[in-house]
Amino acid sequence: MRVVAVLALLSLVAADARAARKPSASERAAVTAAVLTQVPDLPSSPAVVVVRRIVVSTVRPGRGSNFLRFAAAFGYGRDASGYPAGTRTAVVGLHRRTRGWIMIGYGPTRAVCREPQFFFGGRRAAILRDLGIRCH
Repeated sequence: MRVVAVLALLSLVAADARAARKPSASERAAVTAAVLTQVPDLPSSPAVVVVRRIVVSTVRPGRGSNFLRFAAAFGYGRDASGYPAGTRTAVVGLHRRTRGWIMIGYGPTRAVCREPQFFFGGRRAAILRDLGIRCH
């Protein structure tokens, strides 16, 4: 009986440790489109981005947020202009009114850690942690 209780507790802890989920097909398409069309670029040389993985947070933003949920797209960026090549993370939010995905942060992984707390309704740390972004 104790073994079953311990195993059940361990499975709950493991499931809670990484609660972000895979996107649905429509979410994947919409997030990818948002990233590819909203990456900051220079007028003479648009950025090139390859999206490799997308996760959607299961942590809901607080009441003050204009977003319903958040997702992270992980990939690789390169550009012939002033942007250095390397791994990139884009954080996008599903806007409450327009129901469109809007990029709120892009760059090396820790660059998205500086996004304003109000975007997340006061839950930035929990949402970014759920997406697998470490801001230490």
